[in-house]
Amino acid sequence: MSSHNQFILLLSSLLIISCLASSSTPVIGILSQPLRTHVTASENDINSTDSNYIAASYVKWVELSGARSIPIPYDADDELIHEIFSQINGLLLPGGAATLPSSLRTLWKLAMNVNQQPNQNFPIWGTCLGFEFMLELAAEEHVLQTGFNSNNVTWPLIFPTDQEQSTQEYYSTQSKLYPTPELKHMLSLKNITFNFHQNGIEPETFAKHEKLQKFFKITSYNYDLNGRPFVSSIESIQYPIYGVQYHPEKNAFEYGLQPGTSRPYEVISHTREALFLSFHLASFFGELMRNSTVGEYTLVDRHPMVIQYPLKIALNFEEMYVIPSAKYWKKEKEFGKNLRGSQESMLS
Repeated sequence: MSSHNQFILLLSSLLIISCLASSSTPVIGILSQPLRTHVTASENDINSTDSNYIAASYVKWVELSGARSIPIPYDADDELIHEIFSQINGLLLPGGAATLPSSLRTLWKLAMNVNQQPNQNFPIWGTCLGFEFMLELAAEEHVLQTGFNSNNVTWPLIFPTDQEQSTQEYYSTQSKLYPTPELKHMLSLKNITFNFHQNGIEPETFAKHEKLQKFFKITSYNYDLNGRPFVSSIESIQYPIYGVQYHPEKNAFEYGLQPGTSRPYEVISHTREALFLSFHLASFFGELMRNSTVGEYTLVDRHPMVIQYPLKIALNFEEMYVIPSAKYWKKEKEFGKNLRGSQESMLS
């Protein structure tokens, strides 16, 4: 079968699945990060000392799945985290540059309390930094390695073989992210997955941590520019928890240029196969959220959708939503309205 026909078959299958899906609109919480980590000298008009951010590409990727999103302040306390958890059907941990916050540790505990109950589920997705956060949380210790030469490069995926799985049990040839031979074949040939990371974990290092092996299976890996292997996809053995070291949201929604030129800022693939992967993974996660057994979005004024916050143009990401620090969250029932007013004042 030609690559063109394989692509059409994959797209047709996914569209059929999407048409059969529930019409409900899930709500996902997206963890924000300190804005100062993505502010450059040319962007000093943004107040970077008192705000967080969420890259718009993640919000659009969530919308591609048929879901809405609300922000989770990076510095939220336990009380606020419990309140937000009651509103959402899933959690997205985006890429970026930040240390693992206590707010996420609380979210992880809440999610695991749900997922460990019979017939209960709360899905979590991690991309790049979010993927790394999940490794740390599942291992319950520091497991990340640094020094990977994987900045601004796009690669095919390498999938474990039957022989690798038989000799190294932490690998799996069965994958919910990549369910068909046709999809695996395409991803193993095409330079689609965009990587921009220095941290990660080697498969052999993964294998040394018993808690990681009990929690995740490795479903793809790669080699960096120096030939050093790293894990590129993980899937929980028991729970609806998935992570990728690469950036599927960028294929569809990041087109930034180097300042003053027409050259792409990052070597992101925007081919039809790359766009298909972005849509496929978003749709997959959207279905997990529709099947979530927790969360009902009722505090609409107190927790507005991400798209209702101020939007800024930047370099590291084309667009970023500016999210206030958790200290601005008050007790008022209509806090969101007050929040937007104070935010606009703060950024004026």
